[in-house]
Amino acid sequence: MGTLTPKEQKLITEFVFASQMGQAKVMVSTLEQMGLKSASYNTQSSINLENSIRSMLKEAGEKDISRQVAEIFRLCGESGLTIDLAYLQLVKGLATLEGTINSLSRE
Repeated sequence: MGTLTPKEQKLITEFVFASQMGQAKVMVSTLEQMGLKSASYNTQSSINLENSIRSMLKEAGEKDISRQVAEIFRLCGESGLTIDLAYLQLVKGLATLEGTINSLSRE
């Protein structure tokens, strides 16, 4: 990925912010802009993905953020939304960094 384009920067920022705020709808909208929709991906797929992410966020609590991101990207794939691996790696890296900072700040 190298240097992020302004569009990529915007999408990553929106996704990370939405995930921190628990905004499943914004997360799905951002993921749709990041990814490629299969022929079977439709409005109902989007709604189902949003509901799955919302449920996962409610259950997650203090769960490992990296795992949450991996699970979200897996749900995308099951829904017919393919996200570029570079986005996954970058978002997981940011999530890991955030998790480390949070754990250090508690000590």
